[in-house]
Amino acid sequence: MLPDASNAQFAAMEKDLNERHKRQTEQRQVAERQRVAGNNLFRCGQFSEAYRCYEAGLDADRRNLHLHANAAQASLKLGCYVQAIEHCDKCMSIREFLHNNSGDTATVAAKALQRRAAARGALGHWSQAVSDLEEAIKLNKDSPETAAQLKRARASLEVERRAKAAAKRLAKGEEGGEGGASLATLRRVEKLAKVLQPPIAAAVPSPSEGGGEAASPPPPPPAVEDPARRPAALAEACGELRTLAEMEGAEGEDVRAHAKACGALDAAARIARGEDAPPPPPAAPVAPSAPMRLLCALCRSDACQDVIATDAYLGAKCADAIASSDVESAAAGAQLLYMLTGTASARKALTPPLTDPERGMAAKLIERCARADEAPSAAASAAGLLGNLCLDAALRAPLRSLPLKPVAALLSHREALLATRAGACIGNACSDLTLRESLVKLGVAEELAAALPASMPAASNDAESRRYAALLTALANILLDDGARKSLLASPAGKNLAVERPMSLLASDATTVRARAAMVLSRLCRDAEGRGAVYAADGIPQVSAALRKSLAEQATSSASDDGSADGGDEDGVLSGAKSATPRHVVEGCARTLALIATSAAVPEIPRGELRARFLADGKTCALAALLDAAAAKNSTDACAGNASLAWGEFARDADALSSLASLGPVAPLIECVKLREGAPARNAGIALSRLAGDAQMLEKLRELRGMEIIGSKVRA
Repeated sequence: MLPDASNAQFAAMEKDLNERHKRQTEQRQVAERQRVAGNNLFRCGQFSEAYRCYEAGLDADRRNLHLHANAAQASLKLGCYVQAIEHCDKCMSIREFLHNNSGDTATVAAKALQRRAAARGALGHWSQAVSDLEEAIKLNKDSPETAAQLKRARASLEVERRAKAAAKRLAKGEEGGEGGASLATLRRVEKLAKVLQPPIAAAVPSPSEGGGEAASPPPPPPAVEDPARRPAALAEACGELRTLAEMEGAEGEDVRAHAKACGALDAAARIARGEDAPPPPPAAPVAPSAPMRLLCALCRSDACQDVIATDAYLGAKCADAIASSDVESAAAGAQLLYMLTGTASARKALTPPLTDPERGMAAKLIERCARADEAPSAAASAAGLLGNLCLDAALRAPLRSLPLKPVAALLSHREALLATRAGACIGNACSDLTLRESLVKLGVAEELAAALPASMPAASNDAESRRYAALLTALANILLDDGARKSLLASPAGKNLAVERPMSLLASDATTVRARAAMVLSRLCRDAEGRGAVYAADGIPQVSAALRKSLAEQATSSASDDGSADGGDEDGVLSGAKSATPRHVVEGCARTLALIATSAAVPEIPRGELRARFLADGKTCALAALLDAAAAKNSTDACAGNASLAWGEFARDADALSSLASLGPVAPLIECVKLREGAPARNAGIALSRLAGDAQMLEKLRELRGMEIIGSKVRA
């Protein structure tokens, strides 16, 4: 028995530990309440109040990773970039020293790195921003948002590098390497940028004595002797600089980077906002089309685009230009807004001017589409902008009460750009149930199918490929509606349009075109009528040929999705702004074949005939292609599951086992079981158990210890 003194000491220690635990629990509860309150305020746009809540939570629990990450996000919204970096630094430090960089904290760490990168980018520290985002990608490989942010950060870093290189070359009088802008071009950019600066400049402080090489502001532009001449001078400078900025390749990239560094981007935005000093009467101010078209040229660079993307006042001026009677200004305003609204953050910032009922911009855009023959460039920009508006619930709301027939009428337009933009608009509009239903009633599904080529063109350029991809994307999206599918398949002519035209595009060299065509066919095959139509059009060999081609590309491709790819799931709306990869073609083709192969899927076709069609062409038959898809390591789970499901269906037939054995299915299906979890592994296991009815395949299954592998992965 311990002495009384020892008992008293242990009791005191126990009491102290209990009190500490109680205090820590209370502090964590306070921190959690403050975090929840801060999140609610943040969602309401009250960023300053949200930050105070996060700080109050951190006062209670300084080691809370989530509070530091949230405080960084609030700081970003408030423009306090150094403060945001400090919170992210603390978050990463706590994760390292208190959590030993555990996997449980990877998600919050990735968010902190993203936010630190955003803050560093805002401060112009692009190299550090890129490093942060590369680290974030390692922690969260499946984040398209991080991948897209990294892509833009690398672009900004490249612009910064080019701007510094151009300044260095100018200082030394050295010409650049092959493909870059010449010294004469860079000097011309500087002169034009000076013309765009305000005519009345404040006094420029000279370098302080003893200041060494300290940079001084650029010299002010020369005063314009005749103020009435300034609008014409601005228009000329904007036009010439736009021509330079539109140059292709490294030369154009150098021009855009140097123009941004020289202040031309900010100056053009200021002029477009109407902030230049008005000329004396009767001279008129410069037309908004000139600076807006220059901004469009400069915004070919993501770095330039990011600078002005959230400028709501500039957005309002563009909206006003769209409503003006000047066609050039309307086209320039629509094109600039189309370029700026490509990101969710920009759309959110520009929502007020874009949804202002007094401007009625959505109606004006549709009116521009209706007058496409008079002004095709304005109509193309209007259709593109409408497509971007459809990506956001608040921005597409005004479209629900407007007729979209003028946009649909552009689907078959002779100009590829107009048809492409219209297709993207229709495809994005399908993300809204009300808009999709109205499009179905207008018969847009038939118009989309009719706009596709009757057969695969012998040669198609990039513009035509983009056109086909946009039309197929829209068609795939509208086919999510049961009524659209029934309408298309109700007549022989509709079946021809809906099945044979997309099927011909499976032979396209453009991966996105093939992926979208496969998605159209798989959605048609949801219905027995569609499955029968694909079968009757000799679709099985055509789909399997596309599957084999894309499997080969998938096997040799080392590229992974960077956030710009979108194959789409069977029930989701595809994005018209994203491309696809061979993996998405494989998935769509496998899904189509599995739907046709499913037992009783096409009841009017004898089972033996269906099986013979899948086995036609021996080692290159559809079932052989499905076998390769099931075993491929880089196939999706959905693809492997569908391919295995098709094999399981045909393995039901005892009289087919000898024919199936000739394709050697046991080893590939065992590989599928080993690689997969859940439904794909279960489907492959079921197929193997049915194939075991053949003595030859049963022996192979035992040789490869298939029963043990199946037993370890598949549960009843």
